Amino acid sequence: MIEEIDKRNFSAFADNDERKNRFINIASEKAFNIEVGGISNLPEINSWTGNLQNLKTIRPIQLKGSLVEKAMNYLQTQKESFGFEKTEVASFSPDPHIAVTSSGHSVVNMQQVYKGIPVFLVNKGVIFNSNGEIEETIGDTVSFNEEVDIEPKVTVLEAVVKAAECILSNLEVDAEDGWGEKLEHTLKSNDKFTPKKIVEFQKITSKPTVLDKSIFADYIRANLVIFYLGPNAVLGWYFTIEVDDTGFQCDIVTTANDPKNIEILYFKRTSHSAFAKGNVFKRNGGEPKEWVDFPLKRMEYPLPNNTITSFKEWVLVDETKGTNVIACLGDTVRTLRGALNGQFIAFNPLSDEDQQILNLFYFCNYMHDFFYLLGFNETAGSFEGDDPVIARAHNSAISGTANMSTPVDGSSPIMNMGLVTNSGRHTALDADVVFHEYVHGVTNRLVGGRINDRALQEDQSKAMGEGWSDYFALSIQNFTNNSEKIVTGSWVKNSSAGIRSHPYDDQFDQHLTYGRIGQVGGEHRRGELWCATLMHWTRHLSAIIGKEQAYYICWQSIIDGLKLTNANPSFLNARDGIFRALKALGGTESIPISFINESINQFKISFAKFGMGVNAKSQGPWVTSITENFDI
Repeated sequence: MIEEIDKRNFSAFADNDERKNRFINIASEKAFNIEVGGISNLPEINSWTGNLQNLKTIRPIQLKGSLVEKAMNYLQTQKESFGFEKTEVASFSPDPHIAVTSSGHSVVNMQQVYKGIPVFLVNKGVIFNSNGEIEETIGDTVSFNEEVDIEPKVTVLEAVVKAAECILSNLEVDAEDGWGEKLEHTLKSNDKFTPKKIVEFQKITSKPTVLDKSIFADYIRANLVIFYLGPNAVLGWYFTIEVDDTGFQCDIVTTANDPKNIEILYFKRTSHSAFAKGNVFKRNGGEPKEWVDFPLKRMEYPLPNNTITSFKEWVLVDETKGTNVIACLGDTVRTLRGALNGQFIAFNPLSDEDQQILNLFYFCNYMHDFFYLLGFNETAGSFEGDDPVIARAHNSAISGTANMSTPVDGSSPIMNMGLVTNSGRHTALDADVVFHEYVHGVTNRLVGGRINDRALQEDQSKAMGEGWSDYFALSIQNFTNNSEKIVTGSWVKNSSAGIRSHPYDDQFDQHLTYGRIGQVGGEHRRGELWCATLMHWTRHLSAIIGKEQAYYICWQSIIDGLKLTNANPSFLNARDGIFRALKALGGTESIPISFINESINQFKISFAKFGMGVNAKSQGPWVTSITENFDI
């Protein structure tokens, strides 16, 4: 496992009653409800920032202007409620793409800036109801108790050399990927990095820069950031580096104030992995192949969205290349071509390589249309048009086994699928794996908005990314299963135990609850708790109101909840995002209110079972300062 670095002080404001009382007083003066908008009744400050993440208005607030103008105005006029001093400027850069839920709620996401420079991983969201009134704010802000020098003393070339040294020194560390395979990098620790600027925007305060890739896999993007340590802040250089063709991408922040002592402040891995018919494995390579339509008919999807009756064409001409997905062999541009058969294009692979390309194309298109029905559409930043998923089926094992990286909206996500060496089976032929990786793209794009591609970076946030991916991979298949699938990766690993530590059944809480996630390592293991909780909710709600309604309510609430959740959330933040969305579904008149009430009741039971009850606490999205609670 790489030796991740994070110099932030997550306990800077832990158990700070003085700040908590300050917010209680401000809230009472300004008609705020310090209860968070979700399930809890506890005014918890973030132990890193010292500020409240969530503030709910006592009654909806109507302002003039566009939603972005209202949000900007609101944060500025109410800045003391968000932790700023009276004399301090509260500056934000808005995401112009507004997230909209199925209930009509809208979310304006904003990046906090300081004198024109983004504050690293600090984002705020303003939630509007269907009438355009402000109901709640979510996410983080930081206040600066002293001036930060924004003139860099370290050049971008000096800083990137330090960043490269950090990467190269970590390449030889033994590690396994999320599917139990050994990571082997094509880059070596003794390779020589030569820094060179390609483009530099000196007139922009944050000094965005593009550097030559040298020994790395792609050009390096860089810019200045304010790195909030807690309670102080420093100027830093922020780099995103695609290391090699294994899918190893990382974020690095170095100090920018002393060329004689350049420090690594932050180092974390960020990547995860015309009408036609196709002859595909609908679930995995252990079952018989079937001919299916490209695209599938609307009735093939287990969702009751009546406003969408058909989908965009998957195939533009006669190859595995379309609006949503481009599937090809490895790092080549070779797609699979179909043959004209009467009035349709037929894709009938004759080799293993071709089957892998076709199945990958099928799985990714299926997921596009499934999530489109739940509201992950063009407005929300879906993968289509200018940024389809580039899905690569490698004809051998790859480092990482399977992964998907998701850049900001407008750039294509890259999915890589390879061979599992210990089983000889290919990940492109298993829905467990492809669905899992595709969901990483969905959650990364929805949480924090379309232009924030680092909204699932923190410990609990990354773990939930894995949990959401396992949950959708299993639950989508479970909708049509007679018996519930509670193990993921069993076919591709050729093991009934699958890839995770325990099955996702009702006994899972005996192995891990919320208060113990700090005792287990890695986002995959911690993410199992999140998946187990969502599986429990879906399973028991199905027993009460039936599978069709239960699965739809759970799926829709989770997708809407992603839009209503702040960037880099804790489990409790994301829990409350789903809870907000679930309550809002009750006002849409498309679901009987009795079903919503049952859903809310079972939601509380399921989360309490795993230690995320009404009185649970987390002073930030890390695995420290967590208090589990089992109260409903």
